[in-house]
Amino acid sequence: MREVQTGAGPLDVMVIDTIGQVTLVECKVASNAQIRREIVGQVLDYASSLWRMPFAEFDGRWRQRHSDGLGVIDALGADGEEAGALESAISANLNAGRFNVVLAVDEINDGLRRIVQFLNDRTAPDLSIVAMELRYARHADVEILIPTVYGAELAAAKAAKSGVQGSWTEADVHEYLSSQWPQAAPIVSEIVDAFRMIPGVTYLGTGATTPSMIARWDGPTGVSWPFVIYTSKHPHIRVNFHWMTSLPAEAKAALAEKLSMIAGVTIDPEEIAAKGFTKRPAIDVMDVLASPAARRQFIDAVHDLLARSPSA
Repeated sequence: MREVQTGAGPLDVMVIDTIGQVTLVECKVASNAQIRREIVGQVLDYASSLWRMPFAEFDGRWRQRHSDGLGVIDALGADGEEAGALESAISANLNAGRFNVVLAVDEINDGLRRIVQFLNDRTAPDLSIVAMELRYARHADVEILIPTVYGAELAAAKAAKSGVQGSWTEADVHEYLSSQWPQAAPIVSEIVDAFRMIPGVTYLGTGATTPSMIARWDGPTGVSWPFVIYTSKHPHIRVNFHWMTSLPAEAKAALAEKLSMIAGVTIDPEEIAAKGFTKRPAIDVMDVLASPAARRQFIDAVHDLLARSPSA
């Protein structure tokens, strides 16, 4: 979301992800020391004004900037159990001042590196501060922004040293399922392994409360994140229609249609399409995908989307 009012002024960009992490981005041209100090002071001022802000107030500020007046939870397409968990996570991060701070500039100079290094060394382990350089290039009618990030390793090392949980790993997910949900463990393993041979498919851990991971597909038209495997309360798979922006609407509509044919799945293809593919419907692992036939249908549907889509 752009130019969200923080109480201390308008923040250039605010990002909330599906596990409730809050990222604050302030943009400046960093060609002189005055502006370099200004960007750091501004973003920390904005962060402090959001610190301990009640969720209702935070959500109201978000609604003011959303074209449809949607709150954070609706904008992320969360519902049911996930909506409650997401609100709790955002509230906890606001109360703790647990933010990812990004200083977006045209050039990362020595002074800015020094500031980022100092802040990561002297601040709380759950406050991540990085600088992002965006270099502009143009060839004929093609315009390109080339990103370079400084400080991510420093923030990660700070968190690891203090014992703050970062992203989970795929091994964490399998281990957690084996100990907490033994019925779900082989089901998830079969589904995960089914996509390993598709070129461009990898799995990344998330920062959710319990071990979770997301499937990433680097396809010919860009990156898509087809589904997330969550282990909280009851293991389930969230289908990320709104994170398939590199795929045509027809491919996503076909996926929704195929998934709706799985016994026990409550996906409505017409509703998914009518809402612009912004929904993230859940499929329960043990109640639905315990059936070998259901697993085969799910695997085939996602496989068709990735390996046999018209763009592939």
